[in-house]
Amino acid sequence: MKRIVRLTESDLARIVKRVINERQYLMEGVPNTTLKVDGPITVASRTVCGTIDYIKASIVVTNTGTEDAYINSYPYLKQMPGLDNMLTTTYDYNVTIGGKPVVGQADGQNQPKIPKGKKATVNFVIKTDLRIPEQRYKVALQRSSEERNPTKKEVLRKEAATERQNLYNAFKNLKSGTITLRYNGAPLEIPVQFGGFMIDTSRACDTQITLPKGF
Repeated sequence: MKRIVRLTESDLARIVKRVINERQYLMEGVPNTTLKVDGPITVASRTVCGTIDYIKASIVVTNTGTEDAYINSYPYLKQMPGLDNMLTTTYDYNVTIGGKPVVGQADGQNQPKIPKGKKATVNFVIKTDLRIPEQRYKVALQRSSEERNPTKKEVLRKEAATERQNLYNAFKNLKSGTITLRYNGAPLEIPVQFGGFMIDTSRACDTQITLPKGF
């Protein structure tokens, strides 16, 4: 008798991360591969919608080693204190030279590749999620509504409003961050400079960005 296994979004994310980690271990120890970045990643000032929006970002990288470099994990944006996952990177990324995706076979898998001695562009997607402050605010208001003491109820309401505003302020005033990229099992940390965010809840949200893989 066949069993039906139901997977949640968090289950799928955990499986993807496990596969990525396994690929990293397989590629560890590849010698003579060094990637150099041409300065920090710059994300220009822009306006985002009130829920989920997408931003394409990129960085030029040069392989100064004598072996091909395989990018074996998506560019990961380290979480900044106070943002609570309002700004993350998606699993969608690629490597292009002259605007065309470059891939190769590593460990029997197609993977984005930066050939030895070549300069390439690593493209990835940043996701903003402004549902989070409102979701946390609603939960906090629900807790306050369960409080019977009027004074404590009002304190909890004010704390909820302050927390929501602090999340928005941290998001709008963000100036810097770090993207971690793994190639051939080795980490590469790249600074990110943000020009600042503005929020327009009446603005239509961008559709999800899908980058061509080349395989």
